[in-house]
Amino acid sequence: MTKILYYCLLLNCLLWTACNNSAPSKAVKKTKTTDEQTIPITSTTDKAVEASDNKGKDIVISFEELDARFQRKSDTLYIYNFWATWCKPCVKELPYFEKINEVYADKKVKMVLVSLDFVEQLDKKVLPFIKERQLKSEVLLLDAGDPNSWINKVSEDWSGSIPGTLMLHPSKDFRQFFERSFTYEELEALVKPLLGIK
Repeated sequence: MTKILYYCLLLNCLLWTACNNSAPSKAVKKTKTTDEQTIPITSTTDKAVEASDNKGKDIVISFEELDARFQRKSDTLYIYNFWATWCKPCVKELPYFEKINEVYADKKVKMVLVSLDFVEQLDKKVLPFIKERQLKSEVLLLDAGDPNSWINKVSEDWSGSIPGTLMLHPSKDFRQFFERSFTYEELEALVKPLLGIK
């Protein structure tokens, strides 16, 4: 019964992906009928890639390393936006995250853009995208394998669709996940109270 259900879900995902050219033709965790995209199953690699176009830092990160960042104690608001170059709503909202980063640069807020593109596409898609869009926020490329193994660790409410945003403010014991797109005004309305701004 489990195998039949798995194959039915896989067939449904493949058919959905074939009809939606904005996502890669790989198996996905779940699908939605909204503008949100689903996370493709990525392969893992042991190769740490140095990305000189991203301030000379390695941007490929495992989920364990990312999760360790989630656990840090700090008085800074961390905003982790999960996105991909092939996700239209993700790309549309990236400038809003960048603007928050710029407008509140003097405040304790850190923007981290977590790409869910395939690791193999780092040089051909991700780094050129970062350079073309002139992204100033920290960009990481998640190399985490099967999304089913880590999505619920980010949020039990996350179905797997992107864009998705995790906001953490450790000193205020605040952690909230949003499985949706934002306008700049919506994002700013969430950020300002967490920064103590009226």
